[in-house]
Amino acid sequence: MAQTIYGLRTKGTRAVAQPRASAADSPAKGARKLRSGKEFSPFAVAAFTAAKGVGFDFAHATATAIATEDELVGNCAPDHVLDDAVQDAANEVVDDAINDDGAYTDDAVRDDGACNDVAIDGDEAMRDDDAIHNDAAIENDDAMHRTGIDECAARTNDATHIAPDDAPMGGATADATPTDGTTSDRALPLPPRTNRKASRLSKEKRRKAAKKALKQQVKPALLLRHLEAAAGGHQTILAADDMPHTTTGYQGLRGGKAVKRSYGLEELVGTDSKLGMELKRWDGITPIPILDELCRIFGVCSGQPRDERWPEVTRSASAAISKARSKFSFPAGSMDHRRGNFPATAVGVSFGGGQQVPGNLVHPDANQAILDGLLREESITRVAHFGSDSFKFWQPRLHQYYTERLGRLYARYPRLRRNFRKSVFPCATFNFGPKTCCYPHVDCNNLPYGMCAITALGDYDPKRGGHLVLWDLKLVIEFPPGSTILIPSACIRHSNVSIQEGETRYSFTQYAAGGLFRWVDHGFQSEKVYRSGWSKKRKREELAVGRRRWEEAMELFPTLEELRSVTSTA
Repeated sequence: MAQTIYGLRTKGTRAVAQPRASAADSPAKGARKLRSGKEFSPFAVAAFTAAKGVGFDFAHATATAIATEDELVGNCAPDHVLDDAVQDAANEVVDDAINDDGAYTDDAVRDDGACNDVAIDGDEAMRDDDAIHNDAAIENDDAMHRTGIDECAARTNDATHIAPDDAPMGGATADATPTDGTTSDRALPLPPRTNRKASRLSKEKRRKAAKKALKQQVKPALLLRHLEAAAGGHQTILAADDMPHTTTGYQGLRGGKAVKRSYGLEELVGTDSKLGMELKRWDGITPIPILDELCRIFGVCSGQPRDERWPEVTRSASAAISKARSKFSFPAGSMDHRRGNFPATAVGVSFGGGQQVPGNLVHPDANQAILDGLLREESITRVAHFGSDSFKFWQPRLHQYYTERLGRLYARYPRLRRNFRKSVFPCATFNFGPKTCCYPHVDCNNLPYGMCAITALGDYDPKRGGHLVLWDLKLVIEFPPGSTILIPSACIRHSNVSIQEGETRYSFTQYAAGGLFRWVDHGFQSEKVYRSGWSKKRKREELAVGRRRWEEAMELFPTLEELRSVTSTA
């Protein structure tokens, strides 16, 4: 049965192009307008990214973004890194509001989209370590990438995969039947001879796959239970529309002078604190969505899977990072940098920091072997998949935007290497500690309305230290080891509270550089080439496009009530 997903009609797993409706066909009644007075169009953000209720199957996306009850205590099979690629490095012109030459450099760690723990402006590759999610919301880190939407997006990443409406299925040629009303006297080809054993095995394989798919269907009651655990979320007075970003909307803005120090808990909260921040208690399990003034979810304390073995998983991940730290050769100056006094290394696909085109981050052979070993660790894989699954559950439209845009990038450049097979994030950072407590910062090279998944690891008392500090919200959140938080790290200044003597703290973060999305949207070319030869009028028009892109990006954030309503009717 055919269904429509993001303007594409699917027949089974084959996607065919859907003719775009004319202006006369579009009903004017109920048309949504932005604050600028312009009508909302999902195509200004991404070709297949729809607004709420506009061609986006929210209920289906949400229903498939969570594990089944049978998977809540299941182990995740280890995933292996995909084939290697080589990074092309050079110069890239970045957005107007940041830097004309795009030379985001820092002696310590480069930030081409990285999302580290803390600091005030961000161009380097280290990613932060703080985030939040649910106790029941996404129980298994592997359950969310099996949806038909993901398959459709993957198949439509490259224009060569999109067939016209009248294209024959199975690769048949269109001239098999004459178009002049006559019949063809061409002999039909004989059906191929089949091997009985192979046919029987294929049929058995399909039967098992269908049975597995049926087992993985999620009941609405289970989804509602996850959302009900989130209660009402944490309301803030922040207007997400006003988060700082460049004129193009692809990156955040650098803050003021970097503050190279960490803060103790007493300095931030309590009667003796001059800063007067709010302390948010959190068990690291119960999900807490973070809401803006319009009740849109722009961050979430995601938590951890409901698996009694999860503490063992995160202890194993901490041990793997600690062991890798002892063998890793860190570059000079990388131990103390603007994000903190600890070594950190990014791995994966990024763009910025002097790169001319998107590419894999390159390391010396010995270090690369250590990083590859970490990426193959089952515990690290589970942590990574959980972060991506959390993102998909709480931000289904934004996750689909990542899937479609980055899918086109991977289709264009097959040698780009994904860190994890079932994680949508193209890049990750290992913060090696052993006392990973970031200074206040933003990771401005990341997609400003995108999410950074931060998982805290190590052995420390979360009541006394390791908190995630969100400076723009004047909020200090307890951040227990093993839990995950998602925030827009390119816009929200964040840091960590210092931990106690004798304690250890590591972190693992996943994120996406805004330059990757800009590269795809600009026809796989740099900003400099894209703007070449523009007149003053064309430049003014592009400023308007950037403003509209940002307004429509805000429509990707769902409300808590929206998630609840679609699950109750799923």
